[in-house]
Order: sequence, then C-alpha cells, then structure tokens
Amino acid sequence: MAVMTGLAAFAVLWPLARRHWPDLDDLADARSLYRAQLSDIQRDKSRGLIDDVQAQGAEAEAGRRLLRAGAEDVAGKAVDPAKALRRRRVTSVVALLGLPLVGLGVYGMHGVPGLPSLPLAARLSTNPANLDVNVAVARIEAHLALNPGDGRGWDVVAPVYFRLQRYEDAAKAYRAAIQHAGPSQERFAGLGDALTQGAQGMVTAQAREAFQQAVALDATDAKSRFYLAIAQEQEGKLSEAAQAYKALIADAPPAANWTPMVQERLARIEQPVPAGGEAIAALPAPEQSAMIRTMVENLSGRLGTTGGTLEEWSRLVQARTVLGERELAASALDAARRQFASDPVAIATLGELALRLGLPEKTP
Repeated sequence: MAVMTGLAAFAVLWPLARRHWPDLDDLADARSLYRAQLSDIQRDKSRGLIDDVQAQGAEAEAGRRLLRAGAEDVAGKAVDPAKALRRRRVTSVVALLGLPLVGLGVYGMHGVPGLPSLPLAARLSTNPANLDVNVAVARIEAHLALNPGDGRGWDVVAPVYFRLQRYEDAAKAYRAAIQHAGPSQERFAGLGDALTQGAQGMVTAQAREAFQQAVALDATDAKSRFYLAIAQEQEGKLSEAAQAYKALIADAPPAANWTPMVQERLARIEQPVPAGGEAIAALPAPEQSAMIRTMVENLSGRLGTTGGTLEEWSRLVQARTVLGERELAASALDAARRQFASDPVAIATLGELALRLGLPEKTP
C-alpha cells in the first residue's frame, strides 16, 4: 500500500518539478525570430543590398515586433511567482497527505480490517471435507487443468456439476471420465441424465444413445430404462412406453422410492382411456385409430386454447407425425415456437425435435 501511495503522489508531483513551461514557448520563439531577422539584415548590409539607414530602420522594426509579441505573451500568460509557489505547495501537501488519508478513510468505511487473510493456495490445500463446494470445485478444476487425463478427477467433478445444475459441464465431465477411466453403467447413465436435463427434460438422440449404452452394461439400470421409456413416450410410441413402465414397476425392489413416479407416468399415458391402456389394444384397428385421433385432437385443442408445457407440445408434434399428419405436426411445432419464443433452450429443443422428425424448421 505504501508503494502504491508513493507512486500516486509521485504522479501528481512530477509535473510540478518541471523547469520548462510551455506557456513561455511563444516568447522564446519571438526572440529566435528577432535574432534571425538581425542576422538577415547584417547579411544584406554586407552584400550591399541595403545601406546603413535602411539597416537601422529594419533593425528598429524588428525590435518593435519583438517588444509587441513579448508584451502580448506576458500580458496573456504571465504568472505571479508568489502565487505559483503557493499553488505548488498546496498541491504537494494534498498529494503527500490527502491521497493516503482519503484512501485510508475509504478503506475504513468499506473495508474489513479485521478479516484474516484467505489466500487461494491455502484454501485449496485444506481438507476437502472442510471446503465450500465452490472452492472444492475450483480445487478439482485446477487439478484437472494440469492433469486432463485423470479419469478419477472427472468422475468426481461430474456429479458435482450436475448438482450445481451446470449440465453442459457435467456432460463434458462424464464424457472425459468415459474416455480416460473407461465406460461404465454409472458414467453413461450420468451422461444421459445431464444431456436430458440440459435439454429441459427432452431425451435427445445423444442422451438416448447414452442410456442404451448404460442398459447394455447393466440391464437392471432403472434410471436408464426409465428415460428410455420417456423417449418412447415423447416419440408418440405410447404403447411401447406403457409396456416399458410396467416392466420397470414389475422389476422394482419393494422399497424403491421411484416407483410412484413411474406409476404416475404410466397413469398419465392411460388416463385418457376410460377402460385402461389394454382397452385400446383390444379394439379393432379402425377403432384404435379413432381413439388415438380423439386423444390427439383433445390434446391439440387444449394446447391451442390454454397453452402447455414443452413436453406436451413435443408429444403433440410427435403424435401428429406418427399419424402421418406432417402438415399439422409442422403447425403445432410453429405454435410451440411462438409460445416459447423467449426461451432459447426450448427453441433449441424444438429445433432438435424437428430435425429428428424430419420436419421443416419453419412452415411457409
């Protein structure tokens, strides 16, 4: 602080120590011009171009010009030496005393003098159990910046990113963990979960591939199976999704706390059918088609009147596509885009849905 204060004071005092002042430059230039004119007059006299009388007249005229220029400069720019000295002394006192006093006063009002030092290196070297989560993440990130091939480090930081809702960072961390630590059911499931949450609950193609990899490594992976069933539901494959949900419920352990959530998803699929999901399968093909169209039209009418969630709009677009009503699917997609025009994540999700279903980005 002393060095910085000294530099600030020096910056103020330095201009005051200058001996040459630009205000007198004009007067000095007038004197130089006068001397040059005298030299020219003497040269012309020695060459016989002018006589003594003309030389004396020219020298007198040059002298009058010098006096006139000097009088104007001094009148406009003369400085009282006593006043100038007082100003320099006052400025010096302000620079040497005022700057430190003002700095200390501001620090006294806004600073915390009693706060102990908290150097980052010391915080990062303490026991991780005693660290704030952000400091712990910073510590791991610093380690991974120096050791990008540490799969264990990526394995540790990925779920932390997920809990902090940094889903894009979580997905990158899971991919790095898979690359450097090898594939596993937990890593693929975590990757799929991060991609899905980052897409506002939409199971993207990359997320579905990750969940499929997880199930291939462990067929009992309930999380991946659940998200794969949601993907089928989002694609309009309601019967396949219902079967997947039922299989998941049948395989659930007695104390599984996620069973009610699966049952709720299953009930939502079967809710529009009074006799249950099996009733549709028992109907003849024409009646099945009519029942499904009724469900789709009811959903379309409700969304067109009161709006809905991104998942409901996605379900409507997918159902229209499955029924072969691509123009209506494109219209529903445009309506969803208008509702979520201010949500860039939702717009990106709808764009991915359009790409997956082969729908145009915008209808004419």
